[in-house]
Amino acid sequence: MKFVHYLSFLLLLVWAVACKNEPTHSDDSSTPSEMGKTGNPTIDNISEKIKKHPDDVSLYVARAQAFYRLEGYDEAILDMNHAIKMDTTQYEYFLFLSDILLDYNRSKDAIRVVNAAVHRFPDNTKCLLKQAEIYYMLKQYQQSTAALNALLLRDNQNAQAFFLFGQNFKELGDTTRAIKSYQQAVDLDPDIIDAWINLGNLWSDKGPSIARKYYETAISIDTTNVYALNSYALFLGNQDKLQQSIDVYKKIARIDPQFSDGFFNAGIMYLTMDSVKQANRQFDLAVKTNPTFAKAYYYRGYTFERMDVLDKAKANYEQALKFDPNLQRAKDALEAF
Repeated sequence: MKFVHYLSFLLLLVWAVACKNEPTHSDDSSTPSEMGKTGNPTIDNISEKIKKHPDDVSLYVARAQAFYRLEGYDEAILDMNHAIKMDTTQYEYFLFLSDILLDYNRSKDAIRVVNAAVHRFPDNTKCLLKQAEIYYMLKQYQQSTAALNALLLRDNQNAQAFFLFGQNFKELGDTTRAIKSYQQAVDLDPDIIDAWINLGNLWSDKGPSIARKYYETAISIDTTNVYALNSYALFLGNQDKLQQSIDVYKKIARIDPQFSDGFFNAGIMYLTMDSVKQANRQFDLAVKTNPTFAKAYYYRGYTFERMDVLDKAKANYEQALKFDPNLQRAKDALEAF
């Protein structure tokens, strides 16, 4: 059925562009209204309502949302295709369909949906922002910035647009314009934590005192944001403030015991301090919270080797290569045995 759903989706997109998104009504009797029972009370209840009221588009949207929450992506896509076919005047339907496709790892299909939305709603800033976001995800930075320029012509105070400009310029290696864009974003909306973090990262080498203020601003907005704390801890480590860095990682571990990057980075800090046993413990926590973390296996192996536990060292190097066959340090370590 996945192929059928996918084919239906592609046909809808062709129809959406060719017909300039004009609403049509299919006479095909094979519609989502005939969906059988799933065993899920919420979905089955909505399906019963659809049988009684097959022309109520809101029911198809509600069922798509229910499927989406359960990661029933094929079914959610089918329902949203039908909803859009019934009513092409709701830009939210297009954006929700694009979100489903993104979570289904179908970003190229998602951009086609959003492009259809922008074609139909050319002045809608939410559609333009979503278009820019997806182009950014696809690493099509010129297309992303073009969408953002179109957005700013309609809303020149859109903080999220400036933030996304910063993201694009950072990837393009234009640090000056990236900093300017992030700064414009926080000037318009001081609560965009990721913009403060990026400002800190971009200033960390050339202006450490400025960078520290940016990190601390991000943390002041949300003291439990592990990404802000992690960036700050890395910064402190790079400034040779190793104990301060480790103290921040201890805080991260209390906030989110499943944040594997925090354990890994703390392990690196302990290694820098030549505290091998403590480093080994952190790398152990990193792989327990993320069993596919190749670099953490390598460093756990390295610390075992430093502790002269060679059988465990070798096993960890092998495990690292299992998850990342191109990890050269693990290859070199195994060859040395």
